[in-house]
Amino acid sequence: MIRKKTARTVEMSKTTPDAKTILEGVRAHFPKAYSDLDFKNNFELLIAVILSAQTTDVRVNEVTKTLFADYPDAKALSTAQPEALEEILRPLGMFRQKAKSIIRCASSLVEQHGGEVPGSMEELVKLAGVVKGFDVPALVVDTHAGRVSRRLGISREKDPEKVEKDLARFFEEKEWTYVSQALVLFGRYVCLARSPKCGECALYDACLSE
Repeated sequence: MIRKKTARTVEMSKTTPDAKTILEGVRAHFPKAYSDLDFKNNFELLIAVILSAQTTDVRVNEVTKTLFADYPDAKALSTAQPEALEEILRPLGMFRQKAKSIIRCASSLVEQHGGEVPGSMEELVKLAGVVKGFDVPALVVDTHAGRVSRRLGISREKDPEKVEKDLARFFEEKEWTYVSQALVLFGRYVCLARSPKCGECALYDACLSE
């Protein structure tokens, strides 16, 4: 039987499902969360991860095609002109800050690691912007994760940073990396914005949307 909820409003008088229930439901769809970011090596993954903050992986992939063609390694990126990078990164939003961040990161790689992404977690976490993709506990909220968080009653906020704080309070830190990736996938492929697949959703009975 196909189940469908028509109006996508959240009834906050209902009880928000607990973290265990939500994790079990999401894992039923995505046992092992993964990233939709396109990359050929650890350098490309590192830069793509930094750029993915508060945007979608799809949009990042569109931008990095040009970015990595022009700046294929840390040495090339470390000497990039901010204005040139800003033009490439403009579709992502926060493009000025992201341009500065990836130049700083690339410079650190060149100066401290010979242009290579370090293999140890201790050195890796010192690089600005490293979160998902390297198993560092952290939360990244894009439009999909934000929508799912509101529909499940985890957060009422629309600002990504405020949603991130609500998620951090709701889930244990050891689950942050998984949650960060899985909620994006869940929102992208199951809990869609306009036509959510309620009939296929393992969290249908726990959902606060009516």
